[in-house]
Amino acid sequence: MLTLDCGDAAAAIRVRLLFDQHRVIEREVVSSEVGMVTERTYYEDMSGAFK
Repeated sequence: MLTLDCGDAAAAIRVRLLFDQHRVIEREVVSSEVGMVTERTYYEDMSGAFK
């Protein structure tokens, strides 16, 4: 997991990126002011889709 603290004061957010061995699995954006998840993205493995 990689966590990035971005912004300042009311605009501050924390971004968490969750990885496995090969790719990003999930991205989550948390508003630091209220501590709530404001965005969550799940990524699917599409590496075999175009073979």
